[in-house]
Amino acid sequence: MAAFNLHPQIPARAESFSVNLKRRLAIRSVAKSLLVVYYCCATIVLAWFLGSVLRGEQSAWIVAELHTQNRLFGPDRTNQLVTIGLYTLFYSALALVPYAVLGLPFLKTGKTPAATLPRQVRWCTSLWVAVSVLLFVRPLSAFVRALPSGTLYEWLFLLWLIGTAGVSFSWWVLYRHPS
Repeated sequence: MAAFNLHPQIPARAESFSVNLKRRLAIRSVAKSLLVVYYCCATIVLAWFLGSVLRGEQSAWIVAELHTQNRLFGPDRTNQLVTIGLYTLFYSALALVPYAVLGLPFLKTGKTPAATLPRQVRWCTSLWVAVSVLLFVRPLSAFVRALPSGTLYEWLFLLWLIGTAGVSFSWWVLYRHPS
């Protein structure tokens, strides 16, 4: 007895589903690769710009930097576009790099938090870091430049390490017990 197929489209749907799944997986892997490249570039630009701002070589604000570059080099559109792109990367890295660093405990286990509280706390903390760096970059850079390079500096560094360890432990407790 010959098999009678009531739904001749089913094999085509199953085949197109597997093709679509392969396509989605390929797009997802490309997106992950681009995200890794973005985070590498953002980390480099973040360190470069924060170092330049702390040394007083450039401003943390794009308008002041564009005005300085126009005064030094003239109205060069290519230079302005590169500056705007680098500052866009810098501003986005101020929030997204801390968000990614705070999400590293989830990367190893592959688990996502059951509640949305840790994600909200990560976003709030990363935005707090970005806003505080942008608002207090001048007083912070003046403070860092005015630090003596003696015993006081070593003690401040040790206190900073102890404080960082305390904050890290608090985050670890929050991620271990999210409720």
